Amino acid sequence: MVGVGRSAKTKVYDFSVKYKIAQQKIGGKKNFPLAISYYGNMGIDTKTFIDPARENYFTSRLSFCNQLIIARKINPSISLQITPTFVHRNLVNKISDPNDVIALGLGGSFKITRSTRLNIEYYPRLTGRDEIIPNTNNKFEDYLAVGFDIETGGHVFQLMFSNSMYMYEQGFVAQTTGKWSDFGVRLGFNLSRTFSFDDEHKK
Repeated sequence: MVGVGRSAKTKVYDFSVKYKIAQQKIGGKKNFPLAISYYGNMGIDTKTFIDPARENYFTSRLSFCNQLIIARKINPSISLQITPTFVHRNLVNKISDPNDVIALGLGGSFKITRSTRLNIEYYPRLTGRDEIIPNTNNKFEDYLAVGFDIETGGHVFQLMFSNSMYMYEQGFVAQTTGKWSDFGVRLGFNLSRTFSFDDEHKK
């Protein structure tokens, strides 16, 4: 899978790839308990540099994310996922801030009815926990999101509640500022449709 996106608020364009390494297969001779995929993302920050007088480089605009997505469908109603994540930012706010952040994403999907699902995603950071939000005395928060999927024919309508304003991994893993405890929660909507060139999938 390949993808491209743009975040209006942060003016970041991101380009992503996802590759399925292994598919979960239960029963038969080729039994494999997990679905494993690689996900990579590169973001380009297009905002004006804070200090245009200094020598700024295009590479300073770049950030990267690498993930190994390990999932298992427990039964028709429950799926669980663990996502080791590595984020690298070429440019950070202060020299003491880490360029690299490592996190361990945890997620679950729970079927409520035939056409609705509850999804939960949490990214505790293993490094970079002392990084301070610019112009504040507060530290960045761990990302936590709760969502509801409503399937309507070939489309999926998603209602999301999250403590981050970012839609790309480098942002919500390393730079989440909202706190659920302070009601710093944002509401988002997604509408998705899957297209496939795989004849077997269409069947």
